[in-house]
Amino acid sequence: HLLQLGPLVAAGPASRMDATGEFLALLERLRSNDNVARDAAEQAYKDAQKAEPGQVLTALAKCLDPSSCTDAVVRTQAATLLRRACVLVGPNETAWTRANAAVQGQIRLGLFQALEVEPSQQVRKILVSGIVVVASHAEAPWQELIPGAFVLAQSSNESHKEAALRLLAELMGTSYTQEILARRQELGTLVSTGLTLTA
Repeated sequence: HLLQLGPLVAAGPASRMDATGEFLALLERLRSNDNVARDAAEQAYKDAQKAEPGQVLTALAKCLDPSSCTDAVVRTQAATLLRRACVLVGPNETAWTRANAAVQGQIRLGLFQALEVEPSQQVRKILVSGIVVVASHAEAPWQELIPGAFVLAQSSNESHKEAALRLLAELMGTSYTQEILARRQELGTLVSTGLTLTA
């Protein structure tokens, strides 16, 4: 199972709203056609990212679990927001850079777990992109990344193979290139099975 979700916002003793439900409601308001509601939700989301970056990242990761979040629209939104929360534009900090090492480790694990169980190809593509972004912005190498990708590629599940090969392809040109090329024989065997990456 994915990460256990802690409270997104500090709740007083008289208010113990379920954090998962609260966050899902916020995501729904972010998709609202009501401009006022959507603007308020965007501000609340930005404020939460600044105040509790680790909680926001964890909440987004929780929303990637198809067993607890069955709506592919929500999972697509959560995967997209999680990727954006990790993208560093200029010298500014992101929710990812402000989160502690323990949370970052949980998010890395959560992304891989989500990739394994995600039934939607569209969401898997976004998850792969998110994993690449996280890997590119990690201060220390993601030791389990390449071994994990190769394990996934050797699965009998075709969607696992497709996702893993897409991930390895997108990691080429990054700091993980040499590690991938060191396993070129294994990679060649995987590619020679006739699998082709979709655009």
